[in-house]
Amino acid sequence: MEEFELIQQNKNNSEAVRDRKCPQCGSRSETIFQKESSVATYVLSILSLFFFQFWSIFAIPIIVSATQQVTKRCYDCDKIIEKHDLFSLPSINDQILNFRFGDFAFIVSRKYAYAILAIFIIIFAYCQLTKETPAIIEEQQIANQEIDNTWIQYLKDCGSGVYQDNSVRANSHFQQTYFQNIINWEGVFLSCWEECPTGSKNWYKDYYLKIKMNPTDSGSETFDIVLQVDRQSHDSNINVIQNLQQQEVIKFKAQFQSLGTDKSFHKLHLIKVESTGRKIESLDQIQTAYEQGVFG
Repeated sequence: MEEFELIQQNKNNSEAVRDRKCPQCGSRSETIFQKESSVATYVLSILSLFFFQFWSIFAIPIIVSATQQVTKRCYDCDKIIEKHDLFSLPSINDQILNFRFGDFAFIVSRKYAYAILAIFIIIFAYCQLTKETPAIIEEQQIANQEIDNTWIQYLKDCGSGVYQDNSVRANSHFQQTYFQNIINWEGVFLSCWEECPTGSKNWYKDYYLKIKMNPTDSGSETFDIVLQVDRQSHDSNINVIQNLQQQEVIKFKAQFQSLGTDKSFHKLHLIKVESTGRKIESLDQIQTAYEQGVFG
C-alpha cells in the first residue's frame, strides 16, 4: 500500500512538472537549477576582508556558499522562472556544499553553513577581544600619571616638525606617552585667550592661558601651549591667575588633552599654576633669558 502511494505521488509530481509552462516561451521542458551569487554574497565578502583580514580566506568560501541563490531557468529560453530567497523555507535547506571522498559523501545544507559562519564570527571576535584587553588595561593604567618628560623631550616626540615629517608617528608617541598624563613645566605667560573672569561670581565659561615655551614650537610672537581653565581649576588658582603679568615666568601643572600640529597649539588642562617672580624683557630674548637662568 505504501509503495503504491509513493509511486502515485511521484507520478503526480511528474505530471505537475509537465503541466508547468515557461511564462516566457511556453515550453514544458524540465527546468534547470543553477546557483548564482546574490547581492549579499558580494557585500558580506567585502566586509569579511575588512573584519577578518587574513582569516577571510576561510570565511569567504562559506559566505559564498551560504549566500548563493538557487534559480530555476527554462531549458529552452534560459529565462529565470523562479528564485529561492536566501531565508525562505525551501532555500534554508538547500544542499550547497558537497564533499566526496571515494564512496563517502559529505553534504552541507545552507542552514548548517549559516551556523558554521556564526560560530566562526563568535570565535574570531572572542580572540580579538581577549588579545586587545591587556593593551586597553595597560593604557588605562598609564593615564593620569605624572611623568618626568621635559618640554624638549616632548618636542622631539610630538613637536610641529615631527608632525610635519610623520604625523602618524607623532600621534602614536602622543597617545602612548603623553595623552591624559600630567607634567610640571615652566613657561612664559602671555595673556588670557577670551576674557578672564575676576571671580567665581563672574564665571560664565572655560577660558585659556596662552603660554610661550623655550625653545619655541611656533613663531616668535605666537604662543606654544594653551592651558584650559575650567570652573574647578579657576576656583583653585584664581588668586594667582588674577595677579599674572605679561611675560612672567610661571610654573604650571597640567594634563595633556590634544596634540598640537604645524597649524595649531598644544592643549593641556590646567591643574595648578604658580608665579616664580621672574620675568623676561621680550619674547625675542627668550633663549638668552633661558641661558641666564630665568627659567628653572
